[in-house]
Amino acid sequence: MKKISSFFLITWLLMATHLQAALTLAGIFTDQAVLQREVAVPVWGWADPGAEIVVEFAGQRVTTSAGSGGKWIARLAAMAASAEPRVLKVTTGDQSLTRAEVLVGDVWLCSGQSNMAVSMSIPNPILREAIASASNAQLRLFATLDQFPDAPVQDTTGRWEPATPETVKRWTAVGTLFGLRIQREIGVPVGILCSARGGTQIESWLPADLLATNPANQFFLKKYTEAVQRLPEAMADYQKAREVFQKQFPDTKAIARENQARRQRGEQPVLPPREPAGRPGISSNPAACYNGKIAPLLPYALKGVLWYQGEGNVSGFSGYPSQMADLIRSWREGFQIPSLPFIATELAPLGQPSTQPQDAARSRFGEALATIEKDDAQAWVVTIVDGGDPLDIHPVQKEIPAERFAAMALAKVYGRNLVAHGPRLESWKVEAGKAVLKFSSVGGGLVARSLQLGGHSLRADRLAGFELAGADRKLVRAEARVVGTDTLVIESPEVPQPIAVRYAWGAFPLCNLFNQEGFPAYPFRTDNWPWKTPADVPQVKP
Repeated sequence: MKKISSFFLITWLLMATHLQAALTLAGIFTDQAVLQREVAVPVWGWADPGAEIVVEFAGQRVTTSAGSGGKWIARLAAMAASAEPRVLKVTTGDQSLTRAEVLVGDVWLCSGQSNMAVSMSIPNPILREAIASASNAQLRLFATLDQFPDAPVQDTTGRWEPATPETVKRWTAVGTLFGLRIQREIGVPVGILCSARGGTQIESWLPADLLATNPANQFFLKKYTEAVQRLPEAMADYQKAREVFQKQFPDTKAIARENQARRQRGEQPVLPPREPAGRPGISSNPAACYNGKIAPLLPYALKGVLWYQGEGNVSGFSGYPSQMADLIRSWREGFQIPSLPFIATELAPLGQPSTQPQDAARSRFGEALATIEKDDAQAWVVTIVDGGDPLDIHPVQKEIPAERFAAMALAKVYGRNLVAHGPRLESWKVEAGKAVLKFSSVGGGLVARSLQLGGHSLRADRLAGFELAGADRKLVRAEARVVGTDTLVIESPEVPQPIAVRYAWGAFPLCNLFNQEGFPAYPFRTDNWPWKTPADVPQVKP
């Protein structure tokens, strides 16, 4: 018996010395991947601690070793763009992995909320036409796995797919239209990394170590702690509300019929009860999206980032600039690209147009977001003030943000000499009781444009959206006219001595100032008057 035990012990020891941990590549490296051109390209995975790893691609052979935890990372030298399908090979000992049809071009990360995530299949004739003509092997997309852990995870799963009429139906509409134009204009392979999640606040996209350090996050963290504490009671209430809703609307067809009727009446759509906040593993938790949808991508080489988020933070506009600064800095550090370009968009208008001047959190949010341009030479903001829907937080005109993103990228990131955005207020003064405004980025000149906005028709012969106020700070609608390529005159008989001007200010402003290249003017205000309530911290329901 003793001899048998010894035999099995020796056999086990011999086998153990020859066992190897399975060689793996990070999940982002699949067949048909796109690698970033003209920079060192990190490639990583896992193997036995100390194992020698050989990475081969495009004539390069790079050697590295797995660390004590088994993770290894190699860096391919910078490569020119190439549409030639090539093989990425990784070897250790007698194990090897290959990834086929890998291209080299530009990789853009598209992130944010549902307006970034929403697919090409939404009802829009422009999107339908784009789907039909979408066959392009040089445009590829990878969508990250939906996982929302309490700590950063190392890996994700998915696959890179080339653009075809079938595949793009599932893809991000904004990212796809952006990628199609960039690929067409620049002529190199383009990869779109979609890492977006609806209903999330920026606090879910920030790494946990930054959340506690910024006072702007404290309200969110406090509400999260409270939600965890009352979770049992909230879950019971949710189950009751869900039962009532299901009796009233037993299937998706019933919900669709109700919402069609509501839309015809100009009412907001009915929504099923929301599961309560504070549950483990959900996207609204602190750092959850960063942990599950950004951390596993680090440090994949990128060209830039498109950011479409803010519906969940619109009421907390005062803290958003510092939160965005934290997000941009932390992502640049994680991707190890110190000057990684970020392009963000303001939010689309939502709600019924007001008959009177109004302050609006959406406008204040856009103003706050625009400050990132002042503090960061590699960050830019686009406006989509002409792309909203009064009744839908998800407007279908996804070609509007996509084209604005693409134009900004072409000008700022790719160095194209073109008009990339709309007019911005440069200066203003009062002359003879009238406000005289000068603009930059006017392109071929300032123009009024005919538009359909919120069920209202705006004419090309009349500017709309301007307001004046005098010493009483009472804002009134004002007449505006173009008096030069870059100059407007604004006046109102009710304001003989203006002290402030606002444009495109409100939840759903009716406005139509553009440059001749078709880009709308950015909303603005010349005053620094406080928000209409003392608290501009969001009272967000969990």
